[in-house]
Amino acid sequence: MGQVLMFQRDKLVAMNVGVSPLFNRVCQILGCSIAWPKETDKVAIDSSHFKQVDGSQFSFTLTVKNQAAYFLAAPALELTLTNEEQGDVIRKVWAPQEIGLLDALKPMRTQTVEMVFAVDEPWAGKINGYRALLFYP
Repeated sequence: MGQVLMFQRDKLVAMNVGVSPLFNRVCQILGCSIAWPKETDKVAIDSSHFKQVDGSQFSFTLTVKNQAAYFLAAPALELTLTNEEQGDVIRKVWAPQEIGLLDALKPMRTQTVEMVFAVDEPWAGKINGYRALLFYP
């Protein structure tokens, strides 16, 4: 039983946040830590929208959904900007905090963030598509 509590502590706390103080005290004694679970199969892009605002300015809106019945760590985002002729033009990875996601995604909820960014010429005029991927580094 002790091993189950120790090895499943992150998920147990995510399922019942009220036990967090107890697990934090135990971890202080044992030298462990508590982190939100990272479960890629339970985090999804609910919707996304990409548009050119003007010239080299672009806007990307992303709605992330936690499909689990417990808290999950916020994922990182890989955004690849594409065009029909050259394929992948630009690829960038953002940490959750860089795009405005909270540290933890609430159970069975969505969170929407919007990013506005610039793309250097000559690439700005060549972008006509995108791919978005959520992942845990």
